[in-house]
Amino acid sequence: MKRYEVVCEAYNTCSPKPLISVDEVETEDMEAYIRQVIPPNSTYEKSINLEGDTVYEVSSDHLRKVYIFTEI
Repeated sequence: MKRYEVVCEAYNTCSPKPLISVDEVETEDMEAYIRQVIPPNSTYEKSINLEGDTVYEVSSDHLRKVYIFTEI
């Protein structure tokens, strides 16, 4: 299992500032982890940022979340 620090930035339409949470996660499959934590009606896009972290941008209803996985 690989260990990651996961930063979640939650944006909603009522506030310009994101709500930020940080967790440590152990998983072999980041995509499977994302599918477990997001609502079933959500869509997401995966990318790699300039630092080499894996980023998932998730959209559902009036909420947008960004999950940033950094291997530790």
